[in-house]
Amino acid sequence: MKPVLFLPIPLALATGLLTGVWLDTLVFSLLYLGTLRLAEEWGSDGWILLFCGGEPLVLVTAGKSWEAAVLLQVLVLWAAVATTPDRSAPWWGWVLVGAGFVLSGGAMIAALSDLIPALLAVGGLLLSAFSLVWLAEHQMRSRVEIGR
Repeated sequence: MKPVLFLPIPLALATGLLTGVWLDTLVFSLLYLGTLRLAEEWGSDGWILLFCGGEPLVLVTAGKSWEAAVLLQVLVLWAAVATTPDRSAPWWGWVLVGAGFVLSGGAMIAALSDLIPALLAVGGLLLSAFSLVWLAEHQMRSRVEIGR
């Protein structure tokens, strides 16, 4: 595995230790490691899973430090891009998507005034987005196979 895939974990753990949310960052770091393992098995679709697995880690960090959350978001996007075999998406598109996730996660945390409901809401949205992308790709693959 590429070293860039592991970069979000030490940054998140260091931020968690410095801000006092080390248990949350430890739990979400383990979740990220689990998705990293699954992403390797998924092959070309693994980048989506890795991106979704890194977002809770970013949001926990955003609750205490926006600067670290932005840097962590860039590292998660970098890791997701590193697992993508198709490089057709422009780099600024990845940055825009990551910034949107950080800002929307921060807005949810501010609106709900509590981290746990915000994480559940964002987790539900990410799971929905992941499911829709997977279904659309599965549908396109089945149509290509039928057309042959």
